[in-house]
Amino acid sequence: MIRAVAASLTVAIAGCAAPPDRELRRPEAVAATRFEQRDVVVAGMRLRYVDEGPRRTGAETVFIFPGHTARIEDYDTLVAPLAERRRVILADLPGKGYSDKPDRPYSFAFYGDVVLELMDELGVQRAHLIGGSLGGNLALRITARAPDRVDRIVAWGPGSAWEARPWLASLIRWFGSYPLFWPAIRIHSSFWYSADNPGREALLARKFAYYEEVMGPVFVRMYVDMAADSVGTSLFDFAPHIDRPV
Repeated sequence: MIRAVAASLTVAIAGCAAPPDRELRRPEAVAATRFEQRDVVVAGMRLRYVDEGPRRTGAETVFIFPGHTARIEDYDTLVAPLAERRRVILADLPGKGYSDKPDRPYSFAFYGDVVLELMDELGVQRAHLIGGSLGGNLALRITARAPDRVDRIVAWGPGSAWEARPWLASLIRWFGSYPLFWPAIRIHSSFWYSADNPGREALLARKFAYYEEVMGPVFVRMYVDMAADSVGTSLFDFAPHIDRPV
């Protein structure tokens, strides 16, 4: 009986697919960044990005990596002061936001490839790397992989700051699907803003409207793959050996 119920649930979940990706290149139903939105092609993929601040020789460059399902727009208040003296770059990585969403496996290794190629495409030899959650995780991984490309790291609440749990990663991939995305994201979002924040409900409403706009099968795949890679690997394997200021 239990097996029959489990099988029925599995079939029901598998049969409820994500809506087709609208392939939007810019926000429509949600507010867009106040900075110029640009496009660049990296490894055959179009990425939406913001590039602000001075380009003069010797000027420092800062890359900001949004978190797991964060938006470029979430960092507008950070870009303005940083761009007064530094070049500041943010991009929607593949599968996220308003960039291309190729149907392929997603991982930190793949994102690391994309970021390093993006740096080459934009003529950036070295940069400070900034990010929280998935973004902080990615900043540390890129530094371990290509330390000569990184000056300093600012990482808050980076994922993978735990022992690797490959069994949990397998479980996430096994059960990851569109019907479970919304329950997962609502549980996840309960930790984003403090309960006494007077604007909490409005902030969450904007987040959920964004997910509705960029939703598609690949967005869900990216969300599941990156969650699985976060818990299935550990920063402890390499972070202690990073020699850049953190």
